[in-house]
Amino acid sequence: MELKAFPLLDTRCKRLMLRRKHRVGKRGRQTYHYRPQQRLINRLAAQLQMPPQAVRQQIAQERLYLLRQMYGPDIGPQDV
Repeated sequence: MELKAFPLLDTRCKRLMLRRKHRVGKRGRQTYHYRPQQRLINRLAAQLQMPPQAVRQQIAQERLYLLRQMYGPDIGPQDV
């Protein structure tokens, strides 16, 4: 898969995108759902010349691909 959005992200955004569980604390070890901020979506839409909805789908597809590379094929779309 060709990664279009991931290389354009900042280091902190990359770390958040690859996170799978919340930190230990009040929430325990619940699954983490990545929600990119609207500023990021707008910036990537301008850089990639895509509509914002397509950028959201691209980020979700790339996150699923990267999580499967790291943790194996049992990661599904519900984990993204």
